[in-house]
Amino acid sequence: MPLESQSAAEPHRLVFDLLGLELLRGVHGPMILETALMNFRARLEGLALRLTGTDIVAEQPPGRDPARLWFAFRPARRPDLPGDDPMERLEAIAAAGGRLAWDVAAEVFGAAVAPRLAPLAIVAPPPPPGTDLAAFIDGLVRERRGLVPTEPRAEALRALLKGTGPRIVLQPIVTLTREPVVLGYEALARGPKATALESAGALFETADNSGQRVALEEACAWAALALVDRLPAGQFLSINASTDLLANPTLVEVLARPGVVVELTEHLPLDDAEGLLPKVAALRRGGARLALDDTGCGFADTDVAAILRPDIVKLCITVVRNAALEEAHRMTIRDTVRRLQDLGCQVLAEGVETEDQARRLESIGATLAQGWHFGRPASADEVLPNG
Repeated sequence: MPLESQSAAEPHRLVFDLLGLELLRGVHGPMILETALMNFRARLEGLALRLTGTDIVAEQPPGRDPARLWFAFRPARRPDLPGDDPMERLEAIAAAGGRLAWDVAAEVFGAAVAPRLAPLAIVAPPPPPGTDLAAFIDGLVRERRGLVPTEPRAEALRALLKGTGPRIVLQPIVTLTREPVVLGYEALARGPKATALESAGALFETADNSGQRVALEEACAWAALALVDRLPAGQFLSINASTDLLANPTLVEVLARPGVVVELTEHLPLDDAEGLLPKVAALRRGGARLALDDTGCGFADTDVAAILRPDIVKLCITVVRNAALEEAHRMTIRDTVRRLQDLGCQVLAEGVETEDQARRLESIGATLAQGWHFGRPASADEVLPNG
């Protein structure tokens, strides 16, 4: 019996899954994280409607992991999807869902957080009779997460790292004032234009799935360092670095220079933060400064800031968007900003998209900002002199 006929009795499920939610709970605090998750779930429902092209029913069993959500649907004939075989079309839905879920996670939680959440989408067939649905889906998700893809994107990334390396685009970091002043730029990685690796999400997802994450980070750091000497006097370049990257003493040595802000992209347990102090001291001796990326409103991040004493702390997009909501959210963010400033940190609001957001963030104490409202990422030749 064709798949479309079989599905008239039993629905399939389009499943979305995240990792590391407990880490985010400690970073952002429960109230802000729950608001972000509500936004994420609403966006996923819109995705499910688009991808399945049919009616859907959101199913979230009580007490289950809030990082997993699935939608029941009955597969319809989709002439817009590739392949003649119904199973091919379902795989196409899952593949597209995974890519789009990465984009949504980056928008809602921040581009640096999305890779740690590793969004996944699968299409689950009807379970065998008598099988617990939640356990059945859990098994499929675990199986999929255990696979190491050998897809063409992994090979394309290997070729990229052996060849030209990633493209670097720059996004301005400005003073959060009525007349913003550009103080520096963040170096962001992109793949070759008009390819499957063009977006940062695709680039780092492929690196994570194919064991090339550290190699990609190193390539990005070297490419960004080549731009430091082109900066106008007094400006800085913020370069992302994980703890794995800082384990490379050569890179620590070359990053330790004036005009560089090393932006730590991982949320650290306190013991790891203590162990990082010698590397932070080496960076500062050479003239570099330290930033903490994607900082939330939980005590985990402020405790790490108390140990490392970064020069800049970046409030992540999740926090920034909640600054425009009810007063309770703003009070939580204001308290976090005050604690960070008491530690001697400048607070940077990331992902600012509107003038209203900018003014609200200025009113709760942020002094630096970054986001589309102040400038989108652009090539170095577009924004730096001597291009």
